[in-house]
Amino acid sequence: MPQDGLEVLSVPYKPPLPLRMARLFASRRKSQNGPSRETPTYIGRLRSAAGIYSCARMPDETDPWVAPAFRAALRASPWDVVVSSSSPYTTHRVARRLRESGAARFWVADFRDLWTRNPVFQGLFPFTLIERLEERRCLREADLVTTVSEPLASVLSAESSSPALVVPNGLDTELWVHPSKPAVTRDGLIRLVYTGSLYSRGRDPGLLLRALKDIDRRAPEVARRFRLVVAGHSFEIWKSLAGRYGVLHLLDSRGVVDRRESWHLQGEATCLILLGWQGVDEGLMTSKIYEYLFAQAPILAIGGRTDSCVGQLLASAGRGYHCGNSVPCVVDFLIRLAQDPESIQRTPDPVVLARYTREKVALDLLDMIRTNAGASVGG
Repeated sequence: MPQDGLEVLSVPYKPPLPLRMARLFASRRKSQNGPSRETPTYIGRLRSAAGIYSCARMPDETDPWVAPAFRAALRASPWDVVVSSSSPYTTHRVARRLRESGAARFWVADFRDLWTRNPVFQGLFPFTLIERLEERRCLREADLVTTVSEPLASVLSAESSSPALVVPNGLDTELWVHPSKPAVTRDGLIRLVYTGSLYSRGRDPGLLLRALKDIDRRAPEVARRFRLVVAGHSFEIWKSLAGRYGVLHLLDSRGVVDRRESWHLQGEATCLILLGWQGVDEGLMTSKIYEYLFAQAPILAIGGRTDSCVGQLLASAGRGYHCGNSVPCVVDFLIRLAQDPESIQRTPDPVVLARYTREKVALDLLDMIRTNAGASVGG
């Protein structure tokens, strides 16, 4: 995306040999067997479970990028402020080297996700030992640590040299194509739209599918009006689970779509579905929620605790409801959505929404840097 006033330096590098070999093997097998017979490779399974080679855990394909990126940044030094945002964790490794060399006067280490305590990706021994050492050095040496929610800030503050501050994700409203207000469709369908990812642990769509199955069993004439529209890389998982719960006929899987098509689907939604985290850190805040906040359709959050960061945000913004892990609550909400949609309408709070524009978030971060950097950073 074009950014006036910024210069982007592209630093070429080669991914690690094991990853290049795995990709070559996978492409050959796919060409020979076809996608329908493709099975996960060993590295593919490790990527899914441990998070390696997926910008989350060590080793990662960006590891060889650290040295050339450091040299490129060093040539352009000195830097008043260096901001490294993970994942991938390699951004922190570059920034730490710049700070230690004296090429950066002030270092902000931003964690959009936790590193070694990532609840989705558990890491791979013995790399976990190296990661833990790297993380401790990062938290100890960074001049300012930021993250996306208060629970995550509490986790990081326990080991950082200074308290971690909250800088939430946001939405660039200038680039965002605002979804149109949902219209009453001629076909009378109620579209439940989910545009996001699923993981092997954490997010469970089973609560939503069980609710749809229950409605289909008790009131099939109501269930026939529902369409669960999903978009993203996880469409095969949705298809398998929908078949298991007996609601495959309600699924409308769009596969992988681009950003504008995702926004278009959100604009057509009768309700936007947000899956919370089950049995993992309640401080996780998907960036998808900020697109949902600025859309028109009501948001239904399912899974996790109702008093989580997501539940509190939806309540304060007046943008939706959180049913937690209660299937009856989901059933009740969906039936009201079908029979009395006015009863679930809430009035959005423009003051709360204004806090989550990308511009406001950036200005807040700038104020934090100025406050904490003091005389080490110029005006």
